[in-house]
Amino acid sequence: MSAATLTLIIQGLTAAIAAAPTIITQIENAKALIEGLFSAGVITKETQDALHTHLDTVVAAVLAGQVPPEFAVEADPE
Repeated sequence: MSAATLTLIIQGLTAAIAAAPTIITQIENAKALIEGLFSAGVITKETQDALHTHLDTVVAAVLAGQVPPEFAVEADPE
């Protein structure tokens, strides 16, 4: 592994650690909103659980330095 690759990995980890408190707060707010939708009868328990799982998956990907597929930009077809 090259020094440049190691530097990028360290930068990514540093950014993830620095962003973690903000990300955690935002996810807690999102989960509270989802729970509110369930409590109000707008969504089902199954939908609430699926949304929570999706949020957890996206956060894990972001904190691992991966771009979730729904955020990836595809090149224009030629």
